[in-house]
Amino acid sequence: MLSSKKFSFILLLTALLTVYSNAYENRLSLGAGVFYPNSEDLDGWKDGTNITFGYTRKLSKKFYLQFDLSGHSTDTEIYETGFAGDGKIKTKSIEVLGVFSHQVEKVELYIGIGVGIYKNEITLNLTDGYYKYRFKDDGRGTGGLVKVGIRYTPSESAFIGVFLKAFTNNQDIRFYYIDSYGHIDSLEESYDFGGTVVNLEAGITF
Repeated sequence: MLSSKKFSFILLLTALLTVYSNAYENRLSLGAGVFYPNSEDLDGWKDGTNITFGYTRKLSKKFYLQFDLSGHSTDTEIYETGFAGDGKIKTKSIEVLGVFSHQVEKVELYIGIGVGIYKNEITLNLTDGYYKYRFKDDGRGTGGLVKVGIRYTPSESAFIGVFLKAFTNNQDIRFYYIDSYGHIDSLEESYDFGGTVVNLEAGITF
């Protein structure tokens, strides 16, 4: 037979689990839109496409954690002194955000701040008219991001929306060259491959 203390503990635990589980809410979303390469290091690069898959874990009425898997690309035509060619950057990322939201009936406004890890695949194809040169680097960048958006929930289990994300994507790249004495030397420079993303999204709540 259960003692009063054990019975009280079970009631308390059940109540906590009920409140705890109801406080949580899961969301899955898929977004598609445009990547704008508006950092100084990507001046002259073209707008690209972006795809974002998101998972949200709501912790309270006003706050939740969001995990995004995102990918985008951009390219450019290169015309430097004595050289011509093209370049392409493909980026895949994992981003974690803390998001604050405010909902009025079926409309939700939110803003999130977070960090991201970015895998950048950089390819440059150049020619001087006589020889062809190819530079390729698969590196990793890191950065911060801010995300703002609005969602409309036509039902309890579905939503649609739009968001804007601004982020930095800083990566160090090491270049090797031969100096005037015939020695191989290197130079490391930091580049920001970030920009702005505007996406439409749709998702489910469960």
